[in-house]
Amino acid sequence: MEDVWLISNGTCMPRNVNELPQETKDRRWRQEKLYKQMTDSCIDEVAKPLRRLRLMPEELVTLKIIMLFRCGNYVNSG
Repeated sequence: MEDVWLISNGTCMPRNVNELPQETKDRRWRQEKLYKQMTDSCIDEVAKPLRRLRLMPEELVTLKIIMLFRCGNYVNSG
């Protein structure tokens, strides 16, 4: 499970599309063409650093809450 981005809705986004079953040809195309860059970024910039921190569940929940509330604090200054 090193190179897979798992989303809470059950979606599994692998870095390598060859990990997907052959019968999901349409899904493989979407993953390769549309989601690969985002998946790579999520794994490299979010999942790996968080794994290295070895947070306790309570710390992770607190961090997620902080991130959630920070997302709504951006003000359009244009």
